[in-house]
Amino acid sequence: MNLKDAWRELNTPKSQFIFFSNPHQSWSRIDMIWMDSELLEKTEAVEILPNTWADHNPIKLTWRGKKKLCRWTFNKSILRDKEYTQMINKELKIFLEINTNEYTTTQNLWDTTKAYVRGLTIAYVAKKNRDRKNQQIVRKRKLEKLEIYLQKDPRNELVKKQLNLAKHEINLSLQEEMARKLKLAKQYYFENANKPGSPTN
Repeated sequence: MNLKDAWRELNTPKSQFIFFSNPHQSWSRIDMIWMDSELLEKTEAVEILPNTWADHNPIKLTWRGKKKLCRWTFNKSILRDKEYTQMINKELKIFLEINTNEYTTTQNLWDTTKAYVRGLTIAYVAKKNRDRKNQQIVRKRKLEKLEIYLQKDPRNELVKKQLNLAKHEINLSLQEEMARKLKLAKQYYFENANKPGSPTN
């Protein structure tokens, strides 16, 4: 079948492990993704991620492909974000003071206001998402460094404690993210349950 170890093929010079055995105080790489050459050519990257909640480190495989374009819709839940509403109120006040005049029709003012709010909202949400992602990246990099230290010195108790604390911080942030996404999903299905569309098709 000519199967190949995907992680090893794409990470030839690296030395990284997946499972830490407490009884033996040693690391090993016992989990693998095996692929043939055709599938391997379509693989962008294979990474061993930090172990945040299980015994084994997860393996992330990135597949080459095109992201599906989605139609933008206003997420009403953002109206509960005080920072967002304060920003929108401030920006709209300035915008309307400048653009409300005898030369601008009501329809044009309404259309440009919608476009302006859309642009502000997209920029605000993108920044919030970017900040959350950057915080998660910093936490994971810290965890990766601690794992590397522990792989070199499996009996180091101080590193083990720091590693457990780093995992706890990541798990808390993941729980918050899951709660946020679950709330958005519930809102979406509540609003679209009786409408034709992808959820009912």
